Amino acid sequence: MLMPPAAGRRRPSLLLVCPAEALPGQARAWAQVESRLEELREPFAAECEGWAGRPDTFGDFTALPREWGTVTAETEGRPPR
Repeated sequence: MLMPPAAGRRRPSLLLVCPAEALPGQARAWAQVESRLEELREPFAAECEGWAGRPDTFGDFTALPREWGTVTAETEGRPPR
């Protein structure tokens, strides 16, 4: 598989793949994790803010799991193609 080069630090070209049979488990896991992401704000601030090569903000840090959760939730109910 060829991956495109990163488009930039903020929004790299990133491809995540999940087989259809894994979606129900992914959706259940996201339902449990989503409400607890805020618990990571303080540890993120203490350990990661300002470090080169790490997300700059807590919002940047949680963007990927939130986007993945949205896609998983939207896709889980769809019939397979």
